[in-house]
Amino acid sequence: MAIPRGLVSQDMIKQMEGIRSVRTNVLPANSSGNYAFQASGNNRVIFQIPAFANSFINQKRSYIKFTLAGSGKMISGCPVFRRMLLKNARGQVLEDVNEYDYLCKIMDSFKTSSELRGQAYTHKKLTGLSKEVYDKASMKTAAGGKTIIHELNSGLLGNTQEFMIPVSTMNASSGYAFQLELFLNSDDKVVDSGSYTIQDVSYEIELLEVTDQLMMDLNNELSQGQELPLPYRSYRAHTTSLTSSSSQKVNISESAVNLEGVMSVIKPVSHSQTTFTDANVARAVDPYNTIGGKINLKNDGTDVEESDKSVIKYSFRYGSQYFPTSPVELVSDSVLALENALCVMDLKNDLPVLTENIVTSAADQLVPRFEATDFIIAHSFRTSADNVKNGLNASSSGAPLELNLSFKGNMMNHEVLTFVQQQNTLYIQKDGGSSIITS
Repeated sequence: MAIPRGLVSQDMIKQMEGIRSVRTNVLPANSSGNYAFQASGNNRVIFQIPAFANSFINQKRSYIKFTLAGSGKMISGCPVFRRMLLKNARGQVLEDVNEYDYLCKIMDSFKTSSELRGQAYTHKKLTGLSKEVYDKASMKTAAGGKTIIHELNSGLLGNTQEFMIPVSTMNASSGYAFQLELFLNSDDKVVDSGSYTIQDVSYEIELLEVTDQLMMDLNNELSQGQELPLPYRSYRAHTTSLTSSSSQKVNISESAVNLEGVMSVIKPVSHSQTTFTDANVARAVDPYNTIGGKINLKNDGTDVEESDKSVIKYSFRYGSQYFPTSPVELVSDSVLALENALCVMDLKNDLPVLTENIVTSAADQLVPRFEATDFIIAHSFRTSADNVKNGLNASSSGAPLELNLSFKGNMMNHEVLTFVQQQNTLYIQKDGGSSIITS
């Protein structure tokens, strides 16, 4: 007979002695003091993360901090970084994400509105706010600067990484465990007018310090030829310009042994921006809005109209296999595309903000966010969600992954940006080495 859990109590498990949490910060290696980075000058922030003694990085409690100063108003989310590059101590590239600002936008769309509301002040993300609060939110830059928090969308150093990283075992000849490089975005993608600078930049890290004995046991295992595997998820961006035809074939060339899924958005080739005013709500003119849904929000945010750039059918193909087995038809609405995205991203229990309706600024019309500003085509090739290599082997034949799209109208001057999601493993080895290839 089963006993209800609430009827049985137990004492708490005692922690191993000597383990403690320590917070520290790492300053950029290519600056000193109150140095200002800017898009038109030194536009790369480099962190060389030390191999702290007897320590593991707790990624879930670590983040980037900086102070932004400039003119105009900030774009929602303050997308300062356009590229993220992560290397190990011997220079091997572990992650290299171009169009990193769009990846951040997509990952924010998969968050819940309550999570985004909680980040409105610290991260300057306004997506989850109600119309009344959104219209009054202050996004003006200040001469003295505003403090911004940025959480890395990194498979290794981001908060999606389940395992802490033993950086003390990764001290190679370079003297550090990782080199993280963040490239700054252009001015017009961060503020609506003028320019911006960031300063007081630091990587705020929480470390878990362990005992000498525990670290000695781990190092002994490594010295005897054992490897410590750290699985992580990485992303690569692929951009394809569209032609004037309503039928398009997008080739995505990615040689990944375990390709888990893809996320595709459609956007204009040329970045455009409309000046923000209190009446002209940023929701309608956000340069990171993606198209492909059935609704077009006019720039003044006061009206909606049927979009002539909506997707009416899509499917993926690799070799002779189709995903799904028949094309997804989006004739009157994009419900199937939204439901597919929720299923493959395992978001059915915590519905994200892109499932919600939004209210236009003046006309007070209720429109689906997915149809108007957050259209995403997502597909997963995984057969299950457990820790098993069960994705698509895109390196088996050398053929590209094809995304076949049909649009309602002409798609000139637009492009498809696809992020390929693959599963990798970082093997920590003896003598401070690490590699994505097992020995």
